[in-house]
Amino acid sequence: MSNNPVVLDKIRCIVVDDEALIRERFRFAFPLEEHGFEIIGEAEDGEEALELCRQLSPDIVITDVVMPGMNGLELTGQLKQLLPRIKVIILSSFQEFEFARKAVALGALGYLLKVTSGYQELLEILDQARSEIEADRERMLLSIEERKQLQDSQPLLRKQLILDIRSGMAHSPARLGAACDFVNWHRPGTLFALGLVSIDRYSSLSQTFHSKDLALFKYVMMRMIEELAESSLPCNVFDWDEQSIGLWILPQESGDAAEQMIML
Repeated sequence: MSNNPVVLDKIRCIVVDDEALIRERFRFAFPLEEHGFEIIGEAEDGEEALELCRQLSPDIVITDVVMPGMNGLELTGQLKQLLPRIKVIILSSFQEFEFARKAVALGALGYLLKVTSGYQELLEILDQARSEIEADRERMLLSIEERKQLQDSQPLLRKQLILDIRSGMAHSPARLGAACDFVNWHRPGTLFALGLVSIDRYSSLSQTFHSKDLALFKYVMMRMIEELAESSLPCNVFDWDEQSIGLWILPQESGDAAEQMIML
C-alpha cells in the first residue's frame, strides 16, 4: 500500500456494454489487477451504468458507444455533468468512429476499437486515466490544505484587519471590502463601531479551568454573540486577547436600532 495520498492503490472501473462477451473479456481476459486496476461492476446500458456510478463511485467507466436505451454518448454527457471526476473511455468499431469522436468532444478521455485494440492499447489508455486521476486528487488535496491553512489563520487575519482599521491602513472601501470577503466577514458600510466584551474574573477562571476548556467557553460565547447580533444588526466577532472578545458592529446607515447598538 502506498504512503503517498495522491497515488491510489486500486483504480476502480466499471464496464458498460450490452454484449456479455465484451464485459467478460475485460473481467477475465486481461490481468488488470496486476497493474492496479479493478473491475468493480458491469452494466448493459447507460441508464444502469449511471445508477452504478452513483452507488459505487468508480474512477473509470469503460463504455460501448452504441447501446439500447441510453447510449455511450448520452452516458458520457451525463457523467461529465453529474460526476465530472470520473474518466470515460469509449469502446467503438471502425463504423462507429464518428460516435467515438463526438464522445471525446463531450469529455471522454479517449477510445478503444473493440476488435483490434489489444491489451497494450488498453493499458496505455488506462495509465493515462490513472495519471489524470492522480493529478485531480493532488489538486483536490492542495485545495483542502489551502482551505485548512486559511481557516487556521483566520483569527490572526481578522485581528490584523482590525488593527489596520485602527491605524488607518484600511482606509480604502474597496480594500476593506476585499479583506472582509477573504476572512469571510460582513462587509461594512460607512457607519460602524468597534467594541470589546470582557470575561469577568478571567484570572480566577484560568486558575480553575484548563486552557482548552476556557478556549471552548470563549468560542461558544463568540457564537452566541454572533447569533444575538444577527437578530438585530450584522456583527463581525473576533478573538482579541485571552479575556476579551472583539465586536465590529455594522449598523444600517440610520435608525433607532443602529443608535442603540452603538451606545452599547
